[in-house]
Amino acid sequence: MILVCAPNPAIDKTLLLAHWAPGGVWRATQVLLQAGGKGYNFARALGVLGQPALVVGPLGGRDGHRLCALAAADGIAHLPFWVAGETRTCTIVVDSAAGNDTVLNEPGAAQQPGEWERLLAALELQLPHARFLAVCGSCRPADPVDGLQRVVQLAQRHKVPVLLDAHGVQLAAAVAAGPAVLKINQNEAAALLGRPLHGPEDVRLALPALRTHGAQQVVITLGAAGAMAIDATGKVYFCGAPQVDAICAVGSGDSFFAGLAAALCAGAALQIALRHGVAAGAANTLQLGAGSFSAGRMQQLLAALPQAA
Repeated sequence: MILVCAPNPAIDKTLLLAHWAPGGVWRATQVLLQAGGKGYNFARALGVLGQPALVVGPLGGRDGHRLCALAAADGIAHLPFWVAGETRTCTIVVDSAAGNDTVLNEPGAAQQPGEWERLLAALELQLPHARFLAVCGSCRPADPVDGLQRVVQLAQRHKVPVLLDAHGVQLAAAVAAGPAVLKINQNEAAALLGRPLHGPEDVRLALPALRTHGAQQVVITLGAAGAMAIDATGKVYFCGAPQVDAICAVGSGDSFFAGLAAALCAGAALQIALRHGVAAGAANTLQLGAGSFSAGRMQQLLAALPQAA
C-alpha cells in the first residue's frame, strides 16, 4: 500500500466550454466534480493502475463531507480527520476551441493550532502498513514551514521511503530531510535552485545540483517534452513524451507521479519507472478529470515509448 499525505485537499470543479475568455458570461457544456488536490488525484490514478493507496489529510465543513462522497464514488480509500475550516474548491476552465485550460486554486482555510500534530499522528498510525509514503501537493495557510520536513522524518523513523511531490515554502526543508525521490516540474526546480531553467539541457545540467539539496533521486517533468531523472548513482535519464491529441493537461503531473510510484512499488528501477510516469501523464491528457485515464491506453503509450536514455 502507498500511504498518501494530502495536506490541502480540494473539490476540483472542471468546466468545459466551447470558447472562453476573461470577461463576459459563458455557459459550460460539461461540468465534472472530483475529490481533488494532488493527493486525491494521485490516489485516483494509482487506482487506475491497480495500486492500493490510502489518503490521509484534513477535511472540513460541508464541502469536506461532499469531498468524502466524491472520493467514495471513485473508490478512493481515505482516512480524513476533521478540522475547523472549510475544504477548498479549485476551478478548472477548459476551452475546447483554444485547446487550453485555466486553473483557479483557492488557498484553503488557515490551519488552527494542533492540526498539524493531528496529521502527523494520523500518518504514524498507518506507516507500519505502508510500502511508500507519498507527500502530495501544497500546504494550507499557516501550516508550519518545517511541516513537510517533519512528515519526511516521521516516515524515515519508520523506515518507509518517501516520494515527495510538493511545492511552496515547505518544499526546501522537506527536500533537505532526504526523501527517496523528489518529483517536481521545471518551474519548481528553478525556484528550488534560485535560477531559471530554460530547457531540457539546462535541466540536465541542473540535476546533480538538485540532488545536493538532499533528495536521493530527482525526477523533473518537462510537460509535453517528457521527463528527466537522476538516480542515486548520478546517472541521468531522459524519456520523451508521446504525441497525443490532448484535451486537458490538468492532473497529468499527478498521473505521472502515480505511474512512477506504482512502478517503483513493483520494484522497477528509476529508469523504467520514468517511462511508466511519462505514459500515465500522457494518457491523462486524453480526457477530462485528473487521474481518470484509461489503463489500456496508458499501456499502449508505454509500449510505444523508447527506452529512457
